[in-house]
Amino acid sequence: MSERKIVKTTCKGCHGGCGVLVTVEDGVIVHVEGNPHSLTGGTMCAKGLSQLQHVNNPYRIKYPMKRVGKKGEGKWQRITWDEALDTITERVNEARDKYGPHTVAISQGTGRGCNRYIHRLVRSIGSANAITPGYVCHSPRIGIYGLVTGYGRLYCDYHGWGGEYPKTQIILAKQLEISSADSEMAVWFLKSLDHVKNVIVIDPRATAMTARATEWLQLRPGTDAALLLGMMNVIIQEGLYDKEFVEKWTYGFDELKARAAEYPLDKVEQITWVPREKIARAARLFAVDTPGCIQVGSSLERQANAGQNIRCVVNLCGITGNIERPGSMMSWVLPATGLIEDFFNEIPITPEMKSKIKGGSNYKMGAARTAHSDTVIKELVEGHPDRIRVWIAIAGQQIVHLAYTPDVIKAHQREDLFRVQVDLFMGPAAEYANIVLPAAHYLELDDVYDMHPRFFISAINKCVEPPGEARSDAQIALDIGKRVAPKYWPWQNVEEMLDYQVRRGNLTWKQFSEQTVCACTGKDQIYYKYKTDYWRKGGGFPTPTGKLELYSTTLKEMGYDPLPQFVEPGESPVSTPELAKEYPYVLTTGYRQPFYFLAQYRNIPWLRSFMVYPTAQINPETAVKHGIKDGDWIWIESPRGKIRQFCRVFPGIDPRVVMATANCFYPEEPGPLHGLTISSPNMLTSNKHFDPMYGSPDLTCLMCRISKVEEKDMKDIPRSAYRLQGYEGDIGTVPPLQEGKTYPKKPGFFSQWADEENEPKPPAKKAKLSPKKNAYFSFVTVVELAILVAFVWFMVYLFNTLSPNGYLFYGDAPHAPYLQEFASHPAAVVVRWLFYLLTAGLMLPMMLTILAELARWRINQGRNPVELPPNKPGDEKITRFDTHFKLQHYLLMFGIITAGFLGLSQAFPDWSVSQWFVLQTAGGLEGKRLFHHIFAYVVDFTVFYFIFYLLYKLIIKKEKMRAMLPNVKDIKDFFEMNLYIFGIKKHEPEYSRYTFGQKLDFFIIALGVPTLSLTGLAMHYTWISEPIIQPLGIALAAIIHRSMAIFLTWFIISVHFYYAHFSPDLFPVNTVILTGKMSKARYAALFPMDKERLQEKVNENPRV
Repeated sequence: MSERKIVKTTCKGCHGGCGVLVTVEDGVIVHVEGNPHSLTGGTMCAKGLSQLQHVNNPYRIKYPMKRVGKKGEGKWQRITWDEALDTITERVNEARDKYGPHTVAISQGTGRGCNRYIHRLVRSIGSANAITPGYVCHSPRIGIYGLVTGYGRLYCDYHGWGGEYPKTQIILAKQLEISSADSEMAVWFLKSLDHVKNVIVIDPRATAMTARATEWLQLRPGTDAALLLGMMNVIIQEGLYDKEFVEKWTYGFDELKARAAEYPLDKVEQITWVPREKIARAARLFAVDTPGCIQVGSSLERQANAGQNIRCVVNLCGITGNIERPGSMMSWVLPATGLIEDFFNEIPITPEMKSKIKGGSNYKMGAARTAHSDTVIKELVEGHPDRIRVWIAIAGQQIVHLAYTPDVIKAHQREDLFRVQVDLFMGPAAEYANIVLPAAHYLELDDVYDMHPRFFISAINKCVEPPGEARSDAQIALDIGKRVAPKYWPWQNVEEMLDYQVRRGNLTWKQFSEQTVCACTGKDQIYYKYKTDYWRKGGGFPTPTGKLELYSTTLKEMGYDPLPQFVEPGESPVSTPELAKEYPYVLTTGYRQPFYFLAQYRNIPWLRSFMVYPTAQINPETAVKHGIKDGDWIWIESPRGKIRQFCRVFPGIDPRVVMATANCFYPEEPGPLHGLTISSPNMLTSNKHFDPMYGSPDLTCLMCRISKVEEKDMKDIPRSAYRLQGYEGDIGTVPPLQEGKTYPKKPGFFSQWADEENEPKPPAKKAKLSPKKNAYFSFVTVVELAILVAFVWFMVYLFNTLSPNGYLFYGDAPHAPYLQEFASHPAAVVVRWLFYLLTAGLMLPMMLTILAELARWRINQGRNPVELPPNKPGDEKITRFDTHFKLQHYLLMFGIITAGFLGLSQAFPDWSVSQWFVLQTAGGLEGKRLFHHIFAYVVDFTVFYFIFYLLYKLIIKKEKMRAMLPNVKDIKDFFEMNLYIFGIKKHEPEYSRYTFGQKLDFFIIALGVPTLSLTGLAMHYTWISEPIIQPLGIALAAIIHRSMAIFLTWFIISVHFYYAHFSPDLFPVNTVILTGKMSKARYAALFPMDKERLQEKVNENPRV
């Protein structure tokens, strides 16, 4: 009988801290689900649910190993824990004695509970050089909130414990979907949306939340501070700030008012690209519909204006009174166990330690308690004599997430740098270590979860034993600490150490483990603390002035600007305009996915299947400009390097912005770098420009250029698609692709990159045209040949009429005297010749191209072995043309054919058939003129109808209607199509909503018909037109009218009818203009690049 148990624990898959129920059978985890009785109510995201594949992954590191070759060679030898720990102790003591304790650094990734062990360990050694990602994630918030309010943590009150929920929420720089890296953006946030009135999203791209937003402010990356200062200016100038709170509880309002006045909306709009009206509306909503809160994402801190960005956030909350009131920004009262950081704070940083913090003299806020990571790297690359000598990394891939990867690689490659990597898997960082230690997964250990938002801690309970000899982070820190600094590590085991951490709650670890949570919620939370003695007797904030410091006295003492300000990124269209000419796009690397957590989880099949390759997003307009299709790979290049990412064409991003996936590598690829340099944006980022307070680099705002990756440059792209589409097993169980072996193509986005050189190809089959299509094909060919012959004859005839005396007309027309007077005028001669050459020069190539295309059809027996899907009654339809467009087409077709026939019959009085029809049939010449004018008015009406409808769509409906505009891709398609027609290329180009031919067709008619209308009116109403365009102008109008009518007649007969209705592609005839709709299958075959239309449902008011 198998043993089955359910263990209550806490998820560490991200910062969420969700309660989890883990089912274990015979020592093996078989099921993971949310705990409905936990604070997070049973919710779990994909990351948490996929932990089964994390724990059971066959590529786990199971034993301590030491490197026996050069760094990066991948030569390892298994060793015992004692040998590993003794070696580490020896090297730490050597560095401490020879170079000083500050040359020993301990690093972490995002921490998720192990932070306190890392900080205690490094401090116990005598160093403050803890290397963390905090300076680009959360540390600026803690520090700035502390300067302004006196305490370092503010969180959105999504809970309603004080009787109110946020009425207005600002989601700022989150750049994530709903599931996120912390629990505030998960269950509590989602529940708060049931009560919210306004959601303001500030983000350079559309996310799931922009669809929910009252206002979406799509700003230029890196301009957040300018936007927030502009909002503050609106609130202050319009008197919408919380006057009572500002007057009684803030310091420096007048100074802030003056600073905000430097950011009028016109200026802010120019800086941020956000329309001033939207900024003003957002500001008013946040000030008036209170309470409100601001959810801040790490993208706000991943730029060299990080400190000022956060200052703007807290000051905006301050002037609107959204601090410490229910539904606003709160500092939560801690649980009974107290501040968990006291575990390391009890070892203070001495003045000597602080003076040796890397980067401390330059970045006084960011490097006050921890090292500035980029300074550490710089000293290692340059061989600085005081550089780090021993680096112990407890999880974390600094080689992936730090700016400018080439320098980080060089630092890791130093043979005189002793590195220890504690990890679950061999990644790029572990490959350059001297010793690798196996880490236990959180389901394999006991610990205390203590991350955001601090009103609770919860138990992480061991569910199963770790594989091999893997140990928990806490155990490893204890093992090293007891050897290098036993004074600070008095505990005999991890349980005793956990007892110590929960002691203030009158709990032992075992009691807490069974209890699973210790929290301060509901009525136990205290609001309006500044009105009580909570921070200081008589009320107030724990700041030097006792008030919320809009003007920071501490920053002033430190030599920084005491007021928030906006500073342009180190690279931008404004700060580096010359560079922007060569690198015209703003690159932001803030594209994070909810199923990955920074560099983690790309080796988990369930999660990897959501996004196999690192993906960039560009606007359709940008894509067309560079000939890029959705699903292509693109080069992204900065002045420092270039990478390749899979491309998604996405209308929810500004055409001037490129959004790239951050923190990416390919775990399945061989070491040492595991494909790190292929797609990681940090190959492009700069380590030369930092935030003056925190040292944060510009990771989310720099300049780049893009281009399409050709197939010849795809050979080193990892073939992950094979392992995720149609494979058996998971990534870890599938061996790497072997050279020389044939692999079948798999369906999906990635099949186009299969190794076709080694793939056997079946012999090509020649498709046969059906008898009906063959007859139709022959008929169209004969008709086009006949039209060509007739055109050549006509152009020879027309050549003889170009002389002044050869231009004939019926003499009693209103414009006739003007033609007689100016027949020999140079301008008249030039116009006649110009239109003649235009007609011959355009029509002959187009007619010959059609015949060449028909010949190519005959050679190929049809371009597609399978004929295009027909329009069937039951098929799902795409709306191609709406009712207005169809009506305009009917009117135009009716008017042009009738008016054209009647008008051209009068244009050649020397033809006997013209004389017979005009003079001898019913109505005579005057009747023909009358009906010509009537039908011309139909054309005029249609022209005005079209113009007003177009303006309605553009201005009222605010549709961009860019699909019909010519672009660079059309030129490329033209040449590719001709290369295909003449047998040089095997495939014709793929099109989006319209082909280049359809666009040419549209614009020729769209320009030609109004020209006919205007010149016709000028000829008919000479008493109006003569004062405006003079007699010569009327004569020229008559010549242009006749010449344009001739050109359009030949164009419509030979080109328009062919491409719009009678091309073999459209066999037997194109009925779309009658129905307005086309089957989705047929549309996909004709316009495969129009992903937007193919993915949307048919609607009654389509974007035409």
